[in-house]
Amino acid sequence: MTNPVTPNIGLNKIDRTSPATTYFDLEKYIDQNADTVDRFAGEASQAIDALQQRLDTEARREVVLQPGLQIVNAERSAPFSLSGIKGRTLVNLLGRDGNFETIISTVLNSNTVSALDNTSWNSGSNSINVTAIGTGTVEHYADMMAGYKAKQGRYYIFLGMVKVNKGAAQIKIYSNLPQTSSDFFMSESNIVSQIGGAYSLVRTTFRPKVDCDVVPRLYLLKDSRTPLYEQNGESSNFDSLRIFEVSKEEFDSFGSLTNEDMAAKYPYVDGVQPVCNPYAIRYGENLLPPFYEWGYISVSGGKIQSPYSLIIDSNAGATLNAWVKLTVLKNTEYTLSAEHNGKIAVYDTTQLNEIVPYTTEKAVVFNTGNNEIISIFFSVISSGTGIATINNPMLNIGTKALPFKPCEDSMLAFQTELYANPSDGSDQDVLFEREGQYFKLAKWKKIVLDGSFPWQRGSQKAAGYQSVFFESDDLNYLTGIGAATKFNGKVLSVKEGHPNTAVDEVGLYPQFGKRIIYLKIANTDSGWGDNYTPTPDEIKAYFMGWKMYDGLSGSNPYTSGTKAWCYRLPGQGDGYAGGTNTFPSSPAPNWTPYQLVYQLATPTVEPIVSEGMLTFNVGDNQIEVGTGIVLRESTTPVNAGDGTFWINGRTSPSFPLSKKPSKMLYVYKNNLPDNAWMFRPVDQGYESIHGLVQARLGVGHFDISAVYSVTYLMLNKSPMVPVTGSYAANEKIIYQELTDAVHQNASVVSVMMQQKAEKDAPVVKIMPTLLNGWVNYAGGYQLVQYYKDTSGVVHLTGLVKSGPVTSNIFKLARGFRPKAPLIFNIHGNPDTARRVDILTDGFVYFHYAGAWDTSTGWISLDGISFLAEQ
Repeated sequence: MTNPVTPNIGLNKIDRTSPATTYFDLEKYIDQNADTVDRFAGEASQAIDALQQRLDTEARREVVLQPGLQIVNAERSAPFSLSGIKGRTLVNLLGRDGNFETIISTVLNSNTVSALDNTSWNSGSNSINVTAIGTGTVEHYADMMAGYKAKQGRYYIFLGMVKVNKGAAQIKIYSNLPQTSSDFFMSESNIVSQIGGAYSLVRTTFRPKVDCDVVPRLYLLKDSRTPLYEQNGESSNFDSLRIFEVSKEEFDSFGSLTNEDMAAKYPYVDGVQPVCNPYAIRYGENLLPPFYEWGYISVSGGKIQSPYSLIIDSNAGATLNAWVKLTVLKNTEYTLSAEHNGKIAVYDTTQLNEIVPYTTEKAVVFNTGNNEIISIFFSVISSGTGIATINNPMLNIGTKALPFKPCEDSMLAFQTELYANPSDGSDQDVLFEREGQYFKLAKWKKIVLDGSFPWQRGSQKAAGYQSVFFESDDLNYLTGIGAATKFNGKVLSVKEGHPNTAVDEVGLYPQFGKRIIYLKIANTDSGWGDNYTPTPDEIKAYFMGWKMYDGLSGSNPYTSGTKAWCYRLPGQGDGYAGGTNTFPSSPAPNWTPYQLVYQLATPTVEPIVSEGMLTFNVGDNQIEVGTGIVLRESTTPVNAGDGTFWINGRTSPSFPLSKKPSKMLYVYKNNLPDNAWMFRPVDQGYESIHGLVQARLGVGHFDISAVYSVTYLMLNKSPMVPVTGSYAANEKIIYQELTDAVHQNASVVSVMMQQKAEKDAPVVKIMPTLLNGWVNYAGGYQLVQYYKDTSGVVHLTGLVKSGPVTSNIFKLARGFRPKAPLIFNIHGNPDTARRVDILTDGFVYFHYAGAWDTSTGWISLDGISFLAEQ
């Protein structure tokens, strides 16, 4: 008979219905019960201790998210808390030359012919094709002779991308010194001989013994498949060449890094490039996007029923499939599953080699092998087999098909630039989180050296160049120049002090208690002759992209005669356009100004724009860390004429995005996601303007009253760095973070209310100090004042007189200045054309070309208004 026990912990009970219970069993009713109670108490104590540990002790897991794609396994679903992102600055000594977007006039061919190729490229929209000519055993190469300067004892790496069409290829680097010199050097990269296919990385290092110019060489070789005396024809494409100065530690580790590591750590950049707009995206458990975002859906028979439901009519003819490209990890297991009555397949990057052949299976497991990009296909079984339907497609990490979930990505993105010392990586800017807000500890700044500065001609000049400079109180915050580039991205030599040396040099030196930036400019760039003295306005015109020449004879550099100006065509050649005898007052088309990165005397903490929250799912998370995200850029969709609307499309008129996109992430309608847009590759041949992707909206979906914006990734690369942080590993810290979030949100609301109260408060008008002899007109007229309204627009008022032409009237305070120089036509006496410039350093500057009498002349500042810097 079964012995009765208590229901919860199983203590023995006396069975009073049995004769056997006429005696008391001590072992059964005392010892066994005591053991049971003790065992239960121990298990309960362990459970309580574990619960106490989860609720009373904060436990976090530190996470370092590396650049690129990775899988992070999380113990629980939790938000990611950022610890920091540190800055980095890459300086490409080749400027923009190595991207070959335009032909470089300084390429010297030796038994070769070079030409741009817009059908094959690694970055941008062109590469340079070098093809051998001639027979025999002569060498075939093309040298880049633009004078790229390297310094004695510094450490450099030289990288590029090569695609071989015939033969083999490599890159070399050598000094411009005579080969008989003991200081001459040449360094060779690895050789690429695989014909066709993707671009391959070539790389080498060098360390000059003396200061010298270095010459990159694009080198063609024969290989075992080419007879030694075969009639010419070796050919390769070169792209994305870059030379970086690195630290000794980086130099020494060069050989231990794989090509993938090198490409990620040292991407191609134009000129000087910091970490720009970093982001981290955690892709959903389902890695497949909704059908609206697929790269291709059969235009004849395909129809999207819902975000995860698609039909294709097999009787519609043409190409009866749909596909989407995805970034994946190499040598990793994935599972593709779907409810369908057609066929599914997985292909490699080129869509030529099968990873999973077309199959009618509902789920397939595959390994990505050496592929970083794959294409997922869905197709009809064959033509004439009816309607093929696919519902709830799912791609997940691992070898087991998971239940369907929509793709739910999470993203943390920032709009900021993070610098560091270009030479050794020290003194990094740091992005960090505090009380739910994001800030940057800024140690470096970038300024664009355009026509907004009070440029003057310097005292130093020599045959072939002149010096110019400007001084500003704002430069007192500057302690040193990190790097500077000219209009073509070429890196300028940086000198401390003011030595009389050579052209294309920038320096910083103190004078009369102020700091001065000076530049040495070649006459071939400016158009000024050796003995000509340019005016301040002519110097400003140069920094807006204009070159002087003799308008009568057409000769340059200009020395005398009829002044004229023209602008440089894109590229580094000698082509110019836009010739005019009228003094230019606006920037030249397609002009990229000089830029300078400098170190602050005192670091500053600045709030930055951010979007989103990064969260982890329990288990494996596929996470991408990168740079170059553009958040919610306003855009103008264009009707293609057939009722469809396009963003960044080849339409007329065309409104390309401000940066060429490599990938579009989201389109927003009135700041809410609009999933009706479909992302498509840009039409071939238009990549140089529109990048790689455009968005299409079907007929009948456009809202003429809506405001549209788009978040996308830039095609141009910038350095990538790790993202460090942690996530909550138990309930204690999760509850604490929820409490903190409520507190932070309440604080934000309080701040917003305070800001609203400040906006509602009466406007405070500022009466500035007038400069250079300018005085208020008086006589009952409005005195000179300025103020900012509740929308951030600055307004100027008042009449002034007695000041000289081409002089500063007064200076606006910080926070009241424009982001770019502005020009206004104004009223005054005499009643002819007058102009006031509002400059980015705050100066309000007066121009006048006619006769000016300081005793009777006056001007009105009423009506001048502009949006203040943010």
